[in-house]
Amino acid sequence: MDRHATTPSDLQIEVLRKDDIAVAMCAGEVDTANAPDLEARLCQALDEGARDVIVNLRDVTFIDSAGLTALLRAADNARWRYGHLFLTRPSEQTRRLLELTEVSGRLRVV
Repeated sequence: MDRHATTPSDLQIEVLRKDDIAVAMCAGEVDTANAPDLEARLCQALDEGARDVIVNLRDVTFIDSAGLTALLRAADNARWRYGHLFLTRPSEQTRRLLELTEVSGRLRVV
């Protein structure tokens, strides 16, 4: 299992990979300052051969529209490669943002 970790500003991302599935464990705040880092890490997992990416949001305490955009762009990137991006265990704040923005057609929460 490959492990890659980064620590941009207030966001920690650890990506674990097995075969064609990557799991991104995220913790902290996702905002304008670090949303590009999140998108880059998710797309890097796809570039490295992951077909599906699971983003665990359990420890994400805040996410703004830039973070949401990063997730949407990574999901689009996965779809272009005939894969999927799944969100798991979103915090209450994250779940509320997903509901308010009505992105359930583009982001799958499992």
